Amino acid sequence: MEKVFWNVDASQIEKKVNFRNFSLGQGGQSSEPFPEKVVERLQEISPSFIRLFVQEYFNLYPSHNKYNWKKLDKVVESIKKTGAKPLFCLAIKPKILYSNYFSDKEPVSWEEWERLLYNIVKHYPEVEYWELFNEPDIGGGGTAPGHLPPGTYLNYYRHFVSAVKKINPGAKVGGPTVAFVGKPIFRKFLEGCAKENLPLNFVSWHLYSISPLRIGKTVSYTKNLLAQYNLRCETIIDEWNMPLHYKSSYAEYGRNPEVRASFVAATIKEFIDKGLDKCFYYQIIFDAVKRKEWENWYPEKGLESILKEWNEKNKEKRCFHIMERDGKVNEVFYFFKMLYSLYPDLLKVKGENIRNCGIIATKKEDNIKALLYNYSPRKKRKVLLNVSFENLKNRKKKLMISSISREGIKKMSEYKAVGNIVKIEYPLGENRIISVEIKSGKD
Repeated sequence: MEKVFWNVDASQIEKKVNFRNFSLGQGGQSSEPFPEKVVERLQEISPSFIRLFVQEYFNLYPSHNKYNWKKLDKVVESIKKTGAKPLFCLAIKPKILYSNYFSDKEPVSWEEWERLLYNIVKHYPEVEYWELFNEPDIGGGGTAPGHLPPGTYLNYYRHFVSAVKKINPGAKVGGPTVAFVGKPIFRKFLEGCAKENLPLNFVSWHLYSISPLRIGKTVSYTKNLLAQYNLRCETIIDEWNMPLHYKSSYAEYGRNPEVRASFVAATIKEFIDKGLDKCFYYQIIFDAVKRKEWENWYPEKGLESILKEWNEKNKEKRCFHIMERDGKVNEVFYFFKMLYSLYPDLLKVKGENIRNCGIIATKKEDNIKALLYNYSPRKKRKVLLNVSFENLKNRKKKLMISSISREGIKKMSEYKAVGNIVKIEYPLGENRIISVEIKSGKD
């Protein structure tokens, strides 16, 4: 068993962190609002934001100058009930503005397209973040209006920010929501925003990988690009997870929610270390694609492929959410519940740097909450944690250790301590997560 030694200095605050900004995403398949049981579960953890695909199955613009808010209103209301704010990913492509869904890259009328966006923003004044399209670098079923050249996306963005800012100057706008930051569209978009001084409140991208380190590197890469173009904005990874595709050689790891929870812990530690502003884990619940919602706007040939991908292969896809539609949750949900319970003051930690094994330690007054994880999907590594919490006030204390399981967050041990140093030694199995809480008594 490998030994790990960490020193947590309660007198050294590294920075403040809003852990609820490491949020959740939903959508891309169905117009169904969250079931009440799902709303109740999300109320338990209360993420700051929920990213939502605004797709054509909402049928927002059925004919010229006519709007249909009914379906989308229900979804937005279900999000607001959770206590979260919606982030809108506008991935719409109304049939009346495009003669061919796949081949047409631009609308028949830019004026009408801007008017559509203007009225969407006007109808949803509570939405603060507005994102243009989804994965325009690759195209496909979840994107709109398809695979776009860099110049075409930038032109869309000009019209997009014009419409959004006209009705809501305080709205936060951004993109390009690429699947891969290495694609030319990502750099060209940032370059274009810098040259034309276009409003850019956030830059967003996606990544699915088994490696938290690889995902973290995209944050550093993006921050370097922003500095190169002298741009200042938020950084947001608004879709991420382990590989979702059933053909991926790594998909087997993600099918185990215990492994996935430890992966999420290790990845969020990367986000904290790299200074990412927000992220949206994809996704909350599994939704099947409903033919009747797609057949009126999506070409039949492409629809058959999407139905097969999402519905016939749903055993694989269903592994990557945090709960079922009936509110039954898994270990990833409990991880977010544990994460959101942390205090905002992040403490400095010294000690050994072991890949994918880490600690997030926080403080409020003289109370400590720390989250410790051991993500080890392939090597089945077990570690013996030796953690010293130092520079505490010399008061009586109660120390509690809890762990995550399929059944929930379970208290494993509790004991009293005294003095300004508290030490623990704890064996942590592969892909396990524990929390350590030190409650200080009165003098």
